[in-house]
Amino acid sequence: MASAKLIADAQPDDLVADYFSSPSPFTTPSPPTFNVDAARTKIRLYNPRTEDDKTKAILTSFLDYLPKESKYSLAEFIAYSSEETLYKLSKHLYTALLLPIKAESATPRVTPSPLNDADDDIEEMASVMDKPPTRNRQKLMKKLCLKRDDFRCLATGAIDLNYHGTRESLTGNSGITELAHIIPFSMGAWSDKQEEHEVAQTWATLKRLFPIAIGPSGINDPTNLLTLWSPIHDEFGALRLAFNPTGRENEYEILTFGRFQTMLGIHLPQSRMVTFRSHSDMALPSPELLGTHAALAKILHASGMAETIDNIMRDWNELRCLANDGGTNFGDILFARLQTCSV
Repeated sequence: MASAKLIADAQPDDLVADYFSSPSPFTTPSPPTFNVDAARTKIRLYNPRTEDDKTKAILTSFLDYLPKESKYSLAEFIAYSSEETLYKLSKHLYTALLLPIKAESATPRVTPSPLNDADDDIEEMASVMDKPPTRNRQKLMKKLCLKRDDFRCLATGAIDLNYHGTRESLTGNSGITELAHIIPFSMGAWSDKQEEHEVAQTWATLKRLFPIAIGPSGINDPTNLLTLWSPIHDEFGALRLAFNPTGRENEYEILTFGRFQTMLGIHLPQSRMVTFRSHSDMALPSPELLGTHAALAKILHASGMAETIDNIMRDWNELRCLANDGGTNFGDILFARLQTCSV
């Protein structure tokens, strides 16, 4: 990485672009342990632009919950950055990662950022993005994952009523299950060149900060899929429930956040611990992907952005229900609010 003087002399746009275009710490030797305290001090001394400026909360939360290697790399970058660069960095992390994974139904776009310049990581990602994934094989993948997961919800153990024989053969609780994507399907989908570029930006940053193997084309890979009871699927997709890897093979602690539906808690294991086992030759859900999902859930809730996005989405849905003139473009209204809520 550049020396402190070079970093101090560089322009904010160049600094952010250089950081995210550098090789992932997960494909190179681990960086030395830089003084994370220096980065935290830099963030603490940051002067917010407005009352709604979430730069401090976002950057602090990323430092708190990123994997160790990328935490050290990000901390060094923050420690030598100007306030303008910190602002641009937090806005990029929000629009590239937090907003897409949380507000997937809104199909948000990555806002213009320093990463819009020619960037090696983005170009490399775009070069392998042949065509967007489709849902054509969703029914088949659900059946295959049901078999792998023993026709049960991986969080509650509830048996899928539709795929586990007759009612007489059922033992234990049952319910309707759904196929859940760990990294949402929407984060790998695009319909035009602009959206393709935005997806490439998101995945370049995602892979820069987290040790994940798949790209957009692997969004339907079995390692990114799991069987969940329908209400648990909703909470998982909203990042109010996550599976946190314990470090032991295929063992996870179930975490809940924010406005998690507490009535569902009685259906979860009392210990909140689960161990995944494959009942077919299909690969189990990836601990790296589940760890990434859990880390982003922690960041969203610790920074307050989960509640902010939820409130905007709720207001938008209420507004859509109240309006009946058909003349208002509510998609544009929602997009504008989501894009600016961290500024």
